[in-house]
Amino acid sequence: MERRRESLTGLRILVAEDETFVLMDIEDMLRDLQCEIVGTVATVEAAVEAIRENPVDGALLDLNLHGQTILPAAEELVRRAVPFLLVTGYASRNGDVPVLRDAPRLKKPFSLGGLRAAMHEVFIQRSA
Repeated sequence: MERRRESLTGLRILVAEDETFVLMDIEDMLRDLQCEIVGTVATVEAAVEAIRENPVDGALLDLNLHGQTILPAAEELVRRAVPFLLVTGYASRNGDVPVLRDAPRLKKPFSLGGLRAAMHEVFIQRSA
């Protein structure tokens, strides 16, 4: 029987972000939260490949990478039952397909406390 996770410590997280300084901030925050960064990617194709090749407990996905929607990576995560959090500056959900429209979001810019709370809700509480 698998033990229920109570903490973010040790979570294997994939980060899809194309802005270098934002990525650096996210990496620092994940280290502060004692998460394991499985990989960082800046393209949709690299995100899908990383999901297929690495065991991940969750993902932080920018909605738009170099002008492409993150939809293929989100769909791959859904197929694998891996929770993800959209980390985006886009507030509108109107034009999004359901998998993105219904996904939990954390609006940029955010603090360590905001990231911790959002990750705890998505990766711990919803996964229970």
